[in-house]
Amino acid sequence: MTRKLHNRYPDKDLARAIDLVKMDAERLGIEFKNYPDRQPALFIDRDNQNSDNPLPESWQSLLNEQAYRIGFELSH
Repeated sequence: MTRKLHNRYPDKDLARAIDLVKMDAERLGIEFKNYPDRQPALFIDRDNQNSDNPLPESWQSLLNEQAYRIGFELSH
């Protein structure tokens, strides 16, 4: 079963937003497990579809840096 957590509050600091969601998950008892063929992943469910809150041009590399920082993979 796939479980997802979302950050509902825009935050200019991507690292902080990711850390807060991860911290909330851990507080709820959610464990991030590595499987032989898959690590936990970060995912953005839109590709600049929201013109009111557009993603930066370099969003893929920014997200990839954060995934690497916390030991996750980048979901495509």
